[in-house]
Amino acid sequence: MSIQSVEDAMFWRMTCTVSAIVFLYVGFALLVFPESHIAFLGAPDGDGSRIMAARAAPLYGGLAMVFLLAGGFHNAELRRLVAAGATATFVGLMAVGMWHWIGGHVGPVIWRALAVEAVLAALFAMHLFRR
Repeated sequence: MSIQSVEDAMFWRMTCTVSAIVFLYVGFALLVFPESHIAFLGAPDGDGSRIMAARAAPLYGGLAMVFLLAGGFHNAELRRLVAAGATATFVGLMAVGMWHWIGGHVGPVIWRALAVEAVLAALFAMHLFRR
């Protein structure tokens, strides 16, 4: 195994691990402290937002598991497939966040979430062009 492929594998594992940690944190926060998470974003609180937060929590947990398992992939094609899906997911989350900010549904703290999503999208996008 070449040094480049070892570095690629380490970078891939780091990208997947960081993503899994972020998703576990968000999933936990949405499930256990939905009101705090909703207030943190500056969104109006209500039954609907708490229900949606609780329903989104398992999705984030499942995606965290996917990233944890994908960190061990050695096949370049599988890595590209996961990277493409993750990049699309994070860009989509950014688009929804921007839409809600422009519409006045969330406060300026959404920019923190957008920054994290942009970094994760960029990390995964870099794997799309590796061999």
